Amino acid sequence: MVHDDIMDASPLRRGKPTVYQKFGNNKAILSGDVMYAMAYEYLLQCEKEKIPALTKTLTSVLIKVCEGQALDMEFEQRNDVSIQEYITMISLKTGILLAGALKMGAIVANAKAEDMNCLSEFGLYSGIAFQLQDDILDCWSDLSDFGKVSGTDIADNKKTIVYLTALGKADEKDREKLLSLYNEKTIDLRKKVQEVKAIFEKYNVREDVEKMVKQYMDMALDSLDKIDVAEEQKANLKIFIDKLLNRKK
Repeated sequence: MVHDDIMDASPLRRGKPTVYQKFGNNKAILSGDVMYAMAYEYLLQCEKEKIPALTKTLTSVLIKVCEGQALDMEFEQRNDVSIQEYITMISLKTGILLAGALKMGAIVANAKAEDMNCLSEFGLYSGIAFQLQDDILDCWSDLSDFGKVSGTDIADNKKTIVYLTALGKADEKDREKLLSLYNEKTIDLRKKVQEVKAIFEKYNVREDVEKMVKQYMDMALDSLDKIDVAEEQKANLKIFIDKLLNRKK
């Protein structure tokens, strides 16, 4: 996230100045690198027989997250991004991160292979739902709730699920206007955000994306239900996904 904020030029993270804003790019990059190293340092404190599987999982996650971030940056320069490409990108950037974290917990807990796979699926679908919800919040939230400035995805020409859904539903005139706004370099940012959001709202895009969030939430819960442990052991994960669905930040 420290590196991500530099690439996205994000001034705030959860309502507070981002690391690079407070300490500069160089220290922020080094801080992110050190945290990567510390993650492996903690892995070395685990039971020796589990270290190879844990290391393999974490390394795979880090590679895929970087692939997802690369796609995210690439999409800013493209006008032909599909919804499926976007889902692939957030699967790599966000879904895999949560899936990997849960898989590592399952490795430490000596879970069965089938349960480990279901837990990973739960994390993947939850992560996708989280990012879709984040796209909604970036458009329709207050700074005091969300912790960062609303409309930054629009200002940065991010091809979010909200934008892509609107592009697919808009008539020819609004589609051309939307494409023009995302390619315009000189327009006042406040005006740009207002005009883009007006198109989003004209086509009820928020409702469509909220249905997608619910769809992935249901897929996550289906995977969780398949795990062969007592229901009380799943309670915290169900609370987690409920909070995810109803969050404001």
